[in-house]
Order: sequence, then C-alpha cells, then structure tokens
Amino acid sequence: MKAPLSFLFAFVCISQLFTQKSTVNLLDFDEKGSSDSTLVFGNYQLNGTKYMVVANPKKNHINKSERVVNYTKSINAELEAGFTMEIEPLYLTPQPYQLCFDYMAPTIGTCRFQLKNVEGGVNSTMITKNKKINEWETICSTVMFYGPKDIARSELSANYGFTLFPDDSNWGNGEYQEFYFDNLRINVGGHERAVNFAVDMNGYDGDFERVFVSGNFNNWSGSTDTLYDLDGDGIWELDKMMFDQEIEYVFSLDGWKESETFTGHEECVISHSDGQGGFYRNRITSINRSMHMPVVCYGSCYQCRESAQLTWNLNMNGETVSPDGVFLAGGRFSHGKHKLQDNDGDGIYTITLERALGFSSYYTFTNGLCPSGWWCKEDIEGQPCAEAEHYNDRLLFSVSGDMNIDVCFGYCSSEGLCQSDRAYDVTFNLDTRYLDMTVPVYLAGNTINGWNASNDLLLDHDNDGIYSVTVSLVPGLHLYKFVHDGYWEDLSISSECTVIDSTGQYINRFVEVVDRDIELDVVVFEECNGYVSTEEVEDSGPMFRAYPTVVSDYIHLEFEGKNRSSEVLLYDVMGRLLSEQTVNSSYDHQIDLTSYQTGNYFVAVYNGSTKKTVKFVKI
Repeated sequence: MKAPLSFLFAFVCISQLFTQKSTVNLLDFDEKGSSDSTLVFGNYQLNGTKYMVVANPKKNHINKSERVVNYTKSINAELEAGFTMEIEPLYLTPQPYQLCFDYMAPTIGTCRFQLKNVEGGVNSTMITKNKKINEWETICSTVMFYGPKDIARSELSANYGFTLFPDDSNWGNGEYQEFYFDNLRINVGGHERAVNFAVDMNGYDGDFERVFVSGNFNNWSGSTDTLYDLDGDGIWELDKMMFDQEIEYVFSLDGWKESETFTGHEECVISHSDGQGGFYRNRITSINRSMHMPVVCYGSCYQCRESAQLTWNLNMNGETVSPDGVFLAGGRFSHGKHKLQDNDGDGIYTITLERALGFSSYYTFTNGLCPSGWWCKEDIEGQPCAEAEHYNDRLLFSVSGDMNIDVCFGYCSSEGLCQSDRAYDVTFNLDTRYLDMTVPVYLAGNTINGWNASNDLLLDHDNDGIYSVTVSLVPGLHLYKFVHDGYWEDLSISSECTVIDSTGQYINRFVEVVDRDIELDVVVFEECNGYVSTEEVEDSGPMFRAYPTVVSDYIHLEFEGKNRSSEVLLYDVMGRLLSEQTVNSSYDHQIDLTSYQTGNYFVAVYNGSTKKTVKFVKI
C-alpha cells in the first residue's frame, strides 16, 4: 500500500533540516487494497501479473502483519526474475539512508533490490543475502554516499519504483517457489556506530598509490572511501560510520585498477553468479554491536602470517567419479562449496584452502552432491581415522602451518595410497596352554572386523599349541583382543601392550602397521608376555627414550642413534595419526602437546629399517 503523501512531504522537510534517524514507511499492506501498479518479469507465463495481497502465512516477532504480498517464482524463471512496485514520489537529501523490508524465502539466496526513477533508470542497487528459510526476517542494505545520479532530483509528482530480484543468483529450479514481502521502509540519518576497515599491504609486491574499500554501502564506488597509512607501518585504515547491516565489500587499489580476488573457498567470502557461467566474489560480514573488524592481509580473510595453506590430495583411482565432481564437505566445510579438481587426469583430486592457524574441523569427501542424505559420502566406518561419535568423519587437528594431506577416498591412509595398494598381512599368535581348546578362540578388533567376536578364527596348523590367524591391515594403529568361547580378554591398563580406548571403558591390545608384513610374538591369553612386533625385534636396541610418560605439555625424545633421518609419528588411542614429521636424530626433539586433550597417546619413531612405539599419558 502506498504511504500517505502528506506524511512523505513532512518527512522530506524534516530530513533536510536534521540528521537524526528517521523512518519512512513506503509500503504496508495491512491497509485496504494493494499497490495499483505492479509488474512481474522474467517468469514467462506469470509475466505482467498483479501481485496478490494474501494473509500472512507465518507470523512471528519480525512480522506481525495480517496482510502481506505473495510473489511466485515460476518453474522456468530467468536468472534475473522479480517484480517491481510503485512507491510514492520520494526525494532523498544527500545523507546516508538504509532501505529495509520484511522477507520470507523458501531458499537461502541472494537478494538484489533497486530504487528506480520515473524513466526506469536505476538510482541505487543493493545486494545482500537472506539467512533463514520459510521464516520472516528483516533485510536491510545501506547507501552511505551517493552522487548526483544516485537519487534523481525529480519533482515530487514523479513516480518512483522499488524492484526486488528474489534468489537473484539462481534460475527457476523446476518448481514454483513462493516468496513473501512486506513493510518496505527507509531509515535516514543516525549512524549506528564507527567501523574500522584495516588492510595490511606489507605482503603486496606490486606498485600502488591509494587503497579504497568499496561495497554495497557505497554503491561499489571505487573512489569514495579512501584508506590511509598515516604512520607508515603498511596498514591502511578508515573509520566509517555505518548502520547495523550485512555488508559485502572488497579492497581495491587506485580506484578499480586492481581489486582483491578470491577463489570462493574462503571463510569470509560470498560468491555470486555473473549470469554468464562465472562468479564475482566479495568479503561479507555483519555490522552489529558485538562485531570487530580485524586487520586482514590484502586478498586474505586473515591477519598476515596468521594463516596456513591446506592442500588435500584425494586419490580417486578405482572410483567412478560422479559427473557433479568430488567435494570436501562436513564439519566447517559447506556441503557442495569445495569442489576438488583433477587438472592432469591422474585420478588425484586436489583443493587448496587458506585457514587461520589453530583451525580445526571434522571433514569428509563426497562423490557427487547428496545434501538430502549424505548417501554419496565416503564410508570409513571402523577404520582408524573414522570419528565414530561424529558421523564417521575424519578429523583435522589444530593447524600449525601449511599442510599437504594425502588421502584415499574410503580408506584411512596418511600417504594417499588406497587399501588395495597398502594392505599388509599381520599374523597374530596365541599360546593356548592354559585354555580349553575344545572351544574356539577368535581375534576381534575395531579395524579388523568391527569387533566381531566370531569372524576371525585362530588355528593351530602344526599342532604345537600356538594358534594363529593372519589378517590384512592398512598402515596405522589397530586395537584388538582375543575372545575365547565368547569370553573377552580381561587386560590390565598398566601393561605395555594395552591401552584404554577413548570411552574410558575398554582396555585393548594394540599393533602398529607401517609398510611391511608383520608376525607378532606369541602371547598368552590376558597377558602381554613381552609383546613386541618383529619390527621391534630387528632393532639392536632402543633408538630413543621418551620422557616423561605422564606429561602435561611436552614429551621429549632423546635419540641414541645419531646422524640418521627419522620419521616421528604421533597417534591417539584410536590409532588416528595426529602428526608426522621428519627429524634429524643427531639432535634431541620435543613434541608440543599443549593443544591436545587428556588421554593415552603413542609416539613412534621409524628410520626406514627399525621401528619403536612408546605409550604415554597426557594429563
């Protein structure tokens, strides 16, 4: 419904005299009737239809109106489909203004909206994004400065229009979609708070003279808001008064000579389709009382030297790759956003993301897009790297620097080789002299058979009383027990061959597989009996001493073999590889454990021929 013309005349006079915050209601459909000049466009069979004023389908604290406008986006709508409505003639003085309306959408998408003059020319364009689905929310965007063309200085009798492009970045999806709109208003004056924009240019190699910030708050002007480096420290800053709102912006150099570019995988960036198969990408943040704008590196979401490049190399050989592609997903990685690429056709799909130091997240991979059930995600249930308490996803621990993460789809492997390439035979031997062998004995383990107590039977092939079974295991730490006549071993946590699992309930044996077949020493049921793998027997003596074995911050490695390059590996109680690094054993070494949770851990040293594993407790 058009706002009363007498009210607008009063508003115009007041806004020219004062700068305090004022609000003008432009469209409110609770009054009888509806706008008498409306137009639908880009919707084919629905083009030219009038808007329908309907009963509010879902009142909430944002919108309590009885009557609202319903807009239908057709099944084959164009990318730039929407509607235009007339508003009363409006003259805005050259001061900041904020355009707001109530909005309910069936999808998360881009909202683009415009004010137009009588000839249909665009005076201002604002772009933002809704955050809710099928719930009322308030959409606002601000123009903080405008030139002579931003608001046409026509007479009050001229007609002005408001145009909205709901879900602007998507075509019709084959279904009719219902959007709701109400309470169009303009706030003028009364800035809410000062916002500090700051960008660190110390790492930029090119030449430039001036730095600007441009966004939906200044109509993407490349020369309006200039940043300054008054103290010569390479950090350019601008304090700017702004309304509470969601803003999109980028930093640019010497006008639009150059601007920041992003891949779309960043945490602070939003991507928009350009309608021609490409994208344009901006920083995005919300201005509010609790927000703080940190100093960021040019072209980065983070402070300089406070981020890392994380590269995943995913082996998809042996998999039929979906036409939709392969994606990094789960945890803090948005589903369908992070697509891996195989540019050289070798079956290894790669993606590099920048994240802040200390970043941690669960993650998984999907072969295709399956947001409605995750049926296309990899299945690593029961394997050492699967986080059972979090949908059997993988876990990326606290990032401390650049990383290359080589993995295989569907398998736990620290080198990216799949199980078919990396499975090794491990033989388990049990001395049964104290057991009644008229009943069977089995091997059970998390990565062996999912703790199945009747799957892997031990047999005595030479009648020497030593029962054995051989299973194929991928590299990593594996937990297991022997089960006799349905009775599971009752083991002691104080033994060198045992460890308590992450639940704190079960004590299990463990074995670590590296890169060869293993035959384990003979053990007695419920005893360690000097448990050691043949890998360790081959060593003429301990290669290192780890101390203390109860630690709160650092564990120290004192090497006895000198002038050798060794791999130092850190595992948790479930056999997940937490860190891997190459060290020179000419020098002692220490591992920082301050960021890890309390519990049992293993440190292993491997020099290519010998291997030793030591258990310790983090308190």
